[in-house]
Amino acid sequence: MALDATVAGASADSYLTVAEADAYASADLGPDVDAWSAATLANKESALKLATADIDAEYGRDVVRYSSTQALIFPRSVDLVGAVATLPVGVKRATWEQAKYRY
Repeated sequence: MALDATVAGASADSYLTVAEADAYASADLGPDVDAWSAATLANKESALKLATADIDAEYGRDVVRYSSTQALIFPRSVDLVGAVATLPVGVKRATWEQAKYRY
């Protein structure tokens, strides 16, 4: 099943798309980049979903979500640019770091 990285989405299951993760990989010099680049789309999606679940499990306590209908912990009610919900860059970066570990 396809990855859903919709910000504040009711069916979202990842904080990053595969394309965003690939962009992080292209800027990374770590030893995991070659393995990530060679991975199948399905494996990348699975790693991103697992990484997102890990982040939510770790940071999900006492968080006021942006929307009561969103599936994931982030964005929080304070993660706004103007009136638009956005994911903090740190959450995106953490998702990449955890995804390459999970892969």
